Amino acid sequence: MKKEIVVFIIIIFVLILGGGLFYWWQSQKPQESEETKETEEIPPQEKPEQEKIIERFGDIVVKETPEGKIVENEKEGISMKVPDGWEVQLPTNEQEPISFYSPELIQGEQGEEYMCKIEASVSDETMDVNELQKKWEEETREWYTVIKDEYSVIDIQGHQALKNISETVEGGFSINIAIPTKKKLYGFIVYSYPQYKEECSQKFDNFLGETSIE
Repeated sequence: MKKEIVVFIIIIFVLILGGGLFYWWQSQKPQESEETKETEEIPPQEKPEQEKIIERFGDIVVKETPEGKIVENEKEGISMKVPDGWEVQLPTNEQEPISFYSPELIQGEQGEEYMCKIEASVSDETMDVNELQKKWEEETREWYTVIKDEYSVIDIQGHQALKNISETVEGGFSINIAIPTKKKLYGFIVYSYPQYKEECSQKFDNFLGETSIE
């Protein structure tokens, strides 16, 4: 009789122990599932910011990008890469152009000056290259003593553009390029003293190669 009681107690103990272990195992499963679910729902870490706006005037922004400093105006459909080492000056009103200054300094008529200066502008004027040339010729004859004044029609990014190479007593050397589209007139001009025209012409070509318009 005692033997049967001992066996019965052992069976009860085993059942209680087994039931406790089963309950503990079941209670752990949902917890592990929730932890796994929470891990899966954590959004991936955002990538570091690739572009940073460092200056703004109206719709014009200057941005630091992995490719370098960019001046952009999405409204007007233009983007220009600032040449390495150059300074950029945004306009202070809607009539002023965006100005870019080369890092080289020279002794000019006004003291120490930048060797090359590039200006970029956009207007709502709509005129073709023939009308532009006529307008520029009249203005040049009226205001300047002309040494050289040459015109040509060139292609820039699939657009017909007017190019003017000018040298005057009052204004020095310049290359003026206008790109008329159906809605806008994009203008780019480089200024320098005549003795630096070769260097500045090359820099101007490089600048235009890093510029995109609509």
